Amino acid sequence: LAAGPEFRQLAVNELWTADTPPTDNGAPKTDETSQERKQANAMFSGPTQYAAAAVSGSLLIRVGSHVFCIRDTATAAK
Repeated sequence: LAAGPEFRQLAVNELWTADTPPTDNGAPKTDETSQERKQANAMFSGPTQYAAAAVSGSLLIRVGSHVFCIRDTATAAK
């Protein structure tokens, strides 16, 4: 986002498309037996963003057992 009084989006980054989200969210695989536990497990089965941090020109994003790093490679090479 650009600094200033008006909303201006400078770039967009997608970690995955809506059609192909990550299937391994880092959650332990269990064979739930009760209906209640199956429903509770399903609530957290999709990709969950746990943290994001801006560090030295990079954006680090943790999703499940994966960490993504987004950076401008032209800036990083300087």
